[in-house]
Amino acid sequence: MTQPRVDRQCSFLLARTTSPGDAIKPLPCWPLLRENNAIETYPQDLCVETASLQLHRYTVMEEEYVAQITLYSIARLVKEPEFLRNEVSLIDRSIRQLAVDHYQCFLENARVVDQTCRVIESCVETLNQFDGIAKDLSKVIVEWESSVKDARKRQISAFSMERNQLELIELLEIPQLMESCVRHGMFEQALDLRFHVDFLRQRHSELAILDVVQEQMQSSCTAMSEKLLAEMESMKTSLPSILKCIAFLRRLDQFSEEELETQFLARRSKWFQEELDRISTRVDSSKDTVYLVVSRILDFHRVHVFEIFTHHRSVFVKEQGSHNFLVSWAQKTIFDLLHVLEKYSFHLVSI
Repeated sequence: MTQPRVDRQCSFLLARTTSPGDAIKPLPCWPLLRENNAIETYPQDLCVETASLQLHRYTVMEEEYVAQITLYSIARLVKEPEFLRNEVSLIDRSIRQLAVDHYQCFLENARVVDQTCRVIESCVETLNQFDGIAKDLSKVIVEWESSVKDARKRQISAFSMERNQLELIELLEIPQLMESCVRHGMFEQALDLRFHVDFLRQRHSELAILDVVQEQMQSSCTAMSEKLLAEMESMKTSLPSILKCIAFLRRLDQFSEEELETQFLARRSKWFQEELDRISTRVDSSKDTVYLVVSRILDFHRVHVFEIFTHHRSVFVKEQGSHNFLVSWAQKTIFDLLHVLEKYSFHLVSI
């Protein structure tokens, strides 16, 4: 069934005057129209269309227009589409007339816009080129700053070296001075120089020159330890001399206590064996000479083995349960003595 025109106009008003989410409210003229059978019941699809129109969000001008047309009468609303078409036609004619009257302005506007776009593109291109140049320049500046910092550090180092020139000369002369002290047997002074450099190195660990000085002094320390060990091979070595040599070697800290004990016994054994060899070379074929040589060997063992034992016990304090190198050395010495006596025994059979 076709819906009357009045009914369609009222449904339009109903849809435009309701906001989204609001219930559909009838217009004030709705009961009157129903009584006069001016409108009929809306079909289902028209109700759906009306509900979808409610979801539309209107602008301020649209809301004002809707508020305005709700005040119109039915006859005025029927004429509203014609009024709107006339108004659209009038606006189109006005626009065309405006375009004709201001045609040169529009052309000039387009020309200015085109020139402006070209200028902007040129500026963008220039800025991109400048950005590349600026990046290269920033790299050069960073490299220059780095070189300036290095030069500044070298300059500060040179100024510091010039200011402390005398101290540096004295420090660099320490290895030669220590070598001279070791060469002349001034071990106490040499150790003082070494401990002085060690103290400076601990206090100023950031100075590389102290590491160089310490490395140069290492050769002097090795020569000093060899010279001290060689003194223990001499015949005139007394207990005070042994104690002094061992004290210097301990201060050098190149040997552990076991290694130091082994070195002591090895050096004294070397001297001991050299003296025995010297006594043994005096033997000839006569029985008297063999007897005297054996007597001297026995006397030498009695005196100097006791001396070595005494020196060892005075220098090295052995803890209970520790390995005793002295016992091993004594056993070897006794076996060597028995071998010597067995060697000369056939010359003494008739004595």
